[in-house]
Amino acid sequence: MIISYNICKPVKLRVFLNRNGNFGNGFLNKIEMKTSYLKVIFLTLAYILVFSFGSAIAWAYGLTGYRWGGTSATYNINNAFADSFRAAFWSSAGAWNTAGSRFRFNYGNITTRNPNIYIGYISDGYSDIGHVNAGDTAGRIAKSNGWLSGNTFTESDTTFNTYYPFTTVGTPNSNDVQDIMTHEFGHWLRLNDVYAHRTQPSYCDYSYEATMCGYFVNNETNKRSLESDDTDGIKAIYGI
Repeated sequence: MIISYNICKPVKLRVFLNRNGNFGNGFLNKIEMKTSYLKVIFLTLAYILVFSFGSAIAWAYGLTGYRWGGTSATYNINNAFADSFRAAFWSSAGAWNTAGSRFRFNYGNITTRNPNIYIGYISDGYSDIGHVNAGDTAGRIAKSNGWLSGNTFTESDTTFNTYYPFTTVGTPNSNDVQDIMTHEFGHWLRLNDVYAHRTQPSYCDYSYEATMCGYFVNNETNKRSLESDDTDGIKAIYGI
């Protein structure tokens, strides 16, 4: 079984359903007019709270229901990445390694393997970070896939779409590598994207600061460092 994630730029409004289908869905999608009178009252009150307080209400973290079998995973980096990119990847892994959970990302090696998730996903037993020019993919600048055995993850890969500009030094109108990879490593850990719910569930609102917010803008660096939503999520999966 394969699970796929994208990180997108806010070029269009989209509604993302979490992979387990019952957490972080667009708020309006969750209002189902059932015959239960109490449920209608509850949902109506929740609806009023969301639209009254706006960004004051947001999901803390989203779980997929899956996890790695142990408390570590080894990642490898394609050899075409510059030294500055590799350093950014190491820093991204380090952010999660110091999040207070038992889980650790371990750096493996530089490799010639180069996963291209944009055209498909084939398990090869390795967890790699690669790149490809996939063209204009409606803002999907990076994509991660995971390989399942039952409910256990055995492999995960990330592909950067080099059609879009990336930077490690703040080049204007570019995408920060460390910012993006820290988010993608969150998906490797089996955390879902999170969004706040106002008139459009595609916006992150206050949780925009959280690493696992599913949208970002050029030169953003907020996701380099984890927020409590992120650290609470990894602790919930792997313990402390």
